[in-house]
Amino acid sequence: MPKVSQVTEIEAFNPQGQTANSEHSSAIELSDIVPERVVRPSVLTFLKKKNPSREGSQRVAPIAEVKESGEQANTATSGDVEQGSQRDSQKLYDVMVKDLGLKEEHRFPSRRRCTDIFFFIIFWLQVAGLIAVFLFRYNSNVDNQVVLDSWMHVKGRIFTYGAAVGLALLLAGLWLVFMRFGAKYLIRTTIFTSVGVCALFGGISLAIVQGTGARIGWAAFWFTICLLCVLYYVLIRKRIPFATLVMRTALHILADFPSIFAVAFFSNFLQILWVAMWIYTYFSIQNMWQQWADENQAELIALAHNETFNVSSFNASATNITAELSTSEEIFANLISFYLFLSLFWTSMVIRNTLFVTASGVVAHWYMGQAEGKKPAAVVGKVFGVAVSKNFGSIIFGSLLVSFIRLIRVIVEGLRRYNPLQNGWLWMVADFCFGCVEALVRYFNGFAYAYIAIYGRSFIASAKAAWELFRRSGLDRVVNDDVISGTLFLTYLLVACLCGGMGAFWVYQQDSAESDWFYGAALPCAIIGFIMGVVTLDTVAGAVTTLFVCFGEEPEKLYAHFPDLGTALYEALVAQWVGDVNNEDSDGDEESSVDGSDSEDEYEYLIMKEREERDK
Repeated sequence: MPKVSQVTEIEAFNPQGQTANSEHSSAIELSDIVPERVVRPSVLTFLKKKNPSREGSQRVAPIAEVKESGEQANTATSGDVEQGSQRDSQKLYDVMVKDLGLKEEHRFPSRRRCTDIFFFIIFWLQVAGLIAVFLFRYNSNVDNQVVLDSWMHVKGRIFTYGAAVGLALLLAGLWLVFMRFGAKYLIRTTIFTSVGVCALFGGISLAIVQGTGARIGWAAFWFTICLLCVLYYVLIRKRIPFATLVMRTALHILADFPSIFAVAFFSNFLQILWVAMWIYTYFSIQNMWQQWADENQAELIALAHNETFNVSSFNASATNITAELSTSEEIFANLISFYLFLSLFWTSMVIRNTLFVTASGVVAHWYMGQAEGKKPAAVVGKVFGVAVSKNFGSIIFGSLLVSFIRLIRVIVEGLRRYNPLQNGWLWMVADFCFGCVEALVRYFNGFAYAYIAIYGRSFIASAKAAWELFRRSGLDRVVNDDVISGTLFLTYLLVACLCGGMGAFWVYQQDSAESDWFYGAALPCAIIGFIMGVVTLDTVAGAVTTLFVCFGEEPEKLYAHFPDLGTALYEALVAQWVGDVNNEDSDGDEESSVDGSDSEDEYEYLIMKEREERDK
């Protein structure tokens, strides 16, 4: 393994695959400090390029000094470095370049074919199928108002749902403005606001909800969410400064490309249009099932009148007819429902992830310096055009995985509700497991989408590249401590709660005796608010994810093009890295506990502590 000096290490990787290591008499194994990960370029190694000045202040070594030091180390003797160390240093480079074909010149390719074309074709076929069903049911209904009225009097709620759309857009826009100018207080404000809103809804539930059981149930629900938010804040409060810095950097990038928010609002329009069309199609088909059931009942009544002389024969024939019809119709209905829900989840995820990839491509262009001298609107338009054309197949494939898992969860939930008394706990465990799988797939899909935006590769190749980057670079421990995704999720829920509360309050004001205030107003408005919040704020999630990926691949880019942001991000990473080690040392060994903040160099202190532990 390569050796690490007691004070500092300069490990520069050049394009020829040569590794430069500083030579010192006292050295320890790199694997004793960090996991066995040597990358090109290594984030953890790059963080060690800090040279403390003797006046007590600290500075980051410029790229020129790092390269110069690397050249000097190349000319020095390397007797302490084994022959296999260079192969270890090149391992990820070989994977990224030779196996995956990800080179710097391959970024943002201009000429290539569409990726994952098979899923591209399947997706548009299912979209065309749903549109055909929608048009068929719309034209075949004698009175379309009957279908609309069957869904909780939708016609009378159009104003309420429109108000929910406007409120969701307003809240999401205000939150983006607050993110831009008040990122320092954003995370705490989001959590505390969520606590206040949940406590308010809990109090309202105790005051106005009719029925003792319903009142206690709703109040318990809201107060439980309130306590979970407080617990979440307690767990992540130490990581808030780093998350604030990363979010501020991401928002700084997005502020330079305001056209990305126009794409976000366009995505919202498509999402609402798709959901509205799906809802009409779904309830129209439900109305068709009801018509079939009525026709079957009428047929059985007519059969009973025709077979009055043989009652036993009628009973047998009626039973056979009923069983045959219900079996065939049930199979057909289940297939149609499967298709409808898969189409809903899949298309919604594609719209959302297309915006995510667009934001990722914009941030990657900014990070790699590809946006210099270009109009922001032109950059956004180019990235969006590539996302909906050449990269669209990969986006569709990744969205299908999450949609299929979500559909399985819906089926499991339906089975649990169909027979709640038999193996209920087993269905709950299955739903929890599928929920965890869905969360993991969505987590890694974000980084795969960043690679799709940068290199334009297939989804499988991009996911493999993202996995290799985080498995070997040491960046996973920084990403695992990310609290931005949790903050954004709380924001989605907050927007949903406010929109749902607005809908319920409006219906209650119109008619306090209204019985369908929840399913007819509160729940649809909450779903609208959640969808609008997710789609709008996914631009921030895409920017943060791509920032991590780009920093993992080319950490020196921040110093070469954006030194202020690079220094700030560097200091946050080092403070978090060393701070966690200090906490572990203070918990594990009180006698050897030394305050790392008093050390002139955090990295020197880290190595000293590791040496003491190994000597024991």
